[in-house]
Amino acid sequence: RAIKALSMCPGLRVLNISGCACLTDLSLKYIGRSCKELEEISVASYNDDWDFFSDRGLKNLASGCKKLKKVVLDGNNCVAQKGIMCLLERGLEELSLRGCGSVDGDWIVEAVRSTCGRREGDDGMLKSKTLRFLDLKNCTRVRKEHIIALRELGIVINH
Repeated sequence: RAIKALSMCPGLRVLNISGCACLTDLSLKYIGRSCKELEEISVASYNDDWDFFSDRGLKNLASGCKKLKKVVLDGNNCVAQKGIMCLLERGLEELSLRGCGSVDGDWIVEAVRSTCGRREGDDGMLKSKTLRFLDLKNCTRVRKEHIIALRELGIVINH
């Protein structure tokens, strides 16, 4: 019911529904359809039993909310490469995956490299065109070599 009320807020730019135990793919699809101006969303999970949405929901969110710049998915163990790639393709500037046990260092590096574009940095190295900050703290499947690779793309990493 509360998610449906968002249709009355078409100009909404920031939404924090972290800790909501009833978020589903359908909820994220509805947000994508109703909140076209959304720039920031936080759907952090605080309970391992609350993983109700999947890549499909993230894809629907990304396809509807074309102005997204910041997404917080902390603690969601449902996060996988396809959903993250859909979000990154939207030109995210900030992404927080803190404590997402399913995040794998190999695929996060691949996803960033393949979706974020490139620009030449002051040092002549290729850098991410859009993504500026990535929070991977407590992502146990992300190793030092992954952090180095992401930093070489000019991304500030919290790990």
